[in-house]
Amino acid sequence: MFNKFSSLLAKLNITVLKQFLIYSSGALFLRGVSVILVPIYMRTLSPTDYGVLSLCYSFVCIATAIISMGLRHVLTFDYFHHTHDEQKKLINEILVIYTLIGTIALAVAIAARSFFIHYIFMDYLSDTLMIVVLCNTYLTFYAELHDQLLQYTGRALRMTIINIINAFIRITVILVLLLYFKANFASMVWGQWAGLVFVCCVGLYTYLTHGYHTHAHIKNSLKKTKEYISRGAPLVPKVLLMWVLSGADRWVLARYSSMHDVGIYSVADAFSYLFYLLILMPWNGSYLPWMLRELTHAKDDTRAIEQKNRTIMWYTMGGISLLMIFCFIVFQPVLRWIIPAQYHEALPYILIILFGQVFLLGANFGSCILQFRKQSYLMLGALIVPSVLNVGLNILLVPQYRLYGCTGATLISYATYFGIILWFSRHLPKTNERAGKSS
Repeated sequence: MFNKFSSLLAKLNITVLKQFLIYSSGALFLRGVSVILVPIYMRTLSPTDYGVLSLCYSFVCIATAIISMGLRHVLTFDYFHHTHDEQKKLINEILVIYTLIGTIALAVAIAARSFFIHYIFMDYLSDTLMIVVLCNTYLTFYAELHDQLLQYTGRALRMTIINIINAFIRITVILVLLLYFKANFASMVWGQWAGLVFVCCVGLYTYLTHGYHTHAHIKNSLKKTKEYISRGAPLVPKVLLMWVLSGADRWVLARYSSMHDVGIYSVADAFSYLFYLLILMPWNGSYLPWMLRELTHAKDDTRAIEQKNRTIMWYTMGGISLLMIFCFIVFQPVLRWIIPAQYHEALPYILIILFGQVFLLGANFGSCILQFRKQSYLMLGALIVPSVLNVGLNILLVPQYRLYGCTGATLISYATYFGIILWFSRHLPKTNERAGKSS
């Protein structure tokens, strides 16, 4: 078994491993800095503050998915099927279309901000802070598009450096507002804004210096609006359902339990963000582009590549699961020393949440072939059952079991999602073999 795994690693392009290590090292450094700051944050913010902050971050995530209309997924589907100049043209078309749609959406949302304050944030946000949250939503698309482009062009070191600088800018803003102006959770929102502005400025610099603007044709780009939205729009429900799968439990907790429990859950769920930084983000930046290129080069016969992908998936999921259990046992005393006593009740839920992330990683492995073959509707369909299951189980279990009911429901839903993706990836009709080369 070990020899088989070693041979699989040997087949992996050394660049993939190098980029994965760069992403992981940068993420580990950033998380180390965050750990140092945890005592400051947690001794200044109450669990209720953390609950409201969690709702702000979730809102930005879900609202970005809605107003972007799946345009970034069009880039995912088409980027590796185009020449270099066509790639630049594609990026310009996406930028023009989003800027039009996003600007209109931002103006409407600002005008209707009182609705969001009352019904979404339960009157915890001020008028000004709501506008900042909406601006963060608008800017997030540009920042994520820039990161996506760096991943697809294999610039792992550049992206890591930008993320480190971004983190220090955010931390500086947060600490100044938190310690000197006593801004509480508002300091985090303003810190997010500062980081997004920085990344967008870097993206604009890249756009100009690498000649992307020479491929910009606004009228021609706008003619692509209907086509791109029709292709990307089916992915919007996918993102919404993914949010229901991963974030709707916070609103169920707020409705059926308390904002305090939302805050405790958010602290435990911070370790899923650590998992994202150390595993999922490096995977998306290194393994996914490599696998898509491998599938492209395989032409009509992708079965060997698919089998290799599944084998790597099982070894990876098993290895990470064992490592998580070991680290949780060893470092739990350290966490009790670092985290203030009022947050200790979050510790039992960490491992449950992380196992859900392992199933999500497995689903990402399984969806490689679905992305390559542009099976957007299958990817959407795979999320319907687990998303509905997550909400239903949360509503059923949270009133009686509170946080154990919440985390348990989410774990079951992630496992269901993984199972469905794996089944779909293994049962694609043979007639779709050429789908990755079409359109």
